[in-house]
Amino acid sequence: MKLDCDLSYDLIRTQRKTLGLTVERDGNITLRAPLDCPQIVIDNFFKDKKMWVYKKLAEKKMVEEQLPPKKYVNGNGFFYLGKSYRLQLVDDGAPLKLSYGFFQLNKKYVANGKRIFIDWYRSHALPIIEGRVNIYKDMLGVNPGAVRVLDLQYRWGSCSSNGSLNIHWKTILAPMPIVDYVVVHELTHVNEKNHTKKFWEMVASILPDYEKRKDWTAELLEDGSLIVRDKIYSIPHIAIIILRKLKGSAHEYEVVIVVLFFQAVIALFAILSFFNV
Repeated sequence: MKLDCDLSYDLIRTQRKTLGLTVERDGNITLRAPLDCPQIVIDNFFKDKKMWVYKKLAEKKMVEEQLPPKKYVNGNGFFYLGKSYRLQLVDDGAPLKLSYGFFQLNKKYVANGKRIFIDWYRSHALPIIEGRVNIYKDMLGVNPGAVRVLDLQYRWGSCSSNGSLNIHWKTILAPMPIVDYVVVHELTHVNEKNHTKKFWEMVASILPDYEKRKDWTAELLEDGSLIVRDKIYSIPHIAIIILRKLKGSAHEYEVVIVVLFFQAVIALFAILSFFNV
């Protein structure tokens, strides 16, 4: 749905009680609303969240513009269960293996390094994820169907109507607490299809700190890189992108004020930390 000249959203009405807004990893904006929610209420909600949307879109653009493609050369790091392992190119042996704290890639397969790594991740992810499913399914009292490790593009996981679980192979790059969150999240969908209050209560009964895991700010790249947004972005960088988007609009000066405010807060915390206040 088009709201103004530069932003639009896909509206999904479901049996829920609250409004929810999501900027998907592909840049699309999804707004979920109750079945009987008036359109004017939905539009006003979106207008109130517009600056938040711009920030999320700016973060995504920073990732796309700043991160170079992965190179399969000695010394490059590749993640597995939250830990980075350096790459060693070897003359013989298996196409790829994790040995003595290094990923060892046979030189014969360097040209197909991306595919070799993805195949390795997928084959190692399945038994680990199946093991976590077996642990948590009894705790949740659910009986899932098949467990599959796939490329789900912009989704961590999904649960089909018949209870089958699909988990993105990239999940295995993340630390085990994040793997557990993805598994518990999808297992909960076996009996509770929507993100209702009951759904989150079920998740919290297993993972009381699920909100921290849910808000984990890592961006998984397709070839085994893991970049933490907090180490990439700065407020000025994001502000520049937003200002370019809003140049000439009524919101331009609002962004400047917000940026200056947060810069002042950061400076204050830095001073207090220096003096151990």
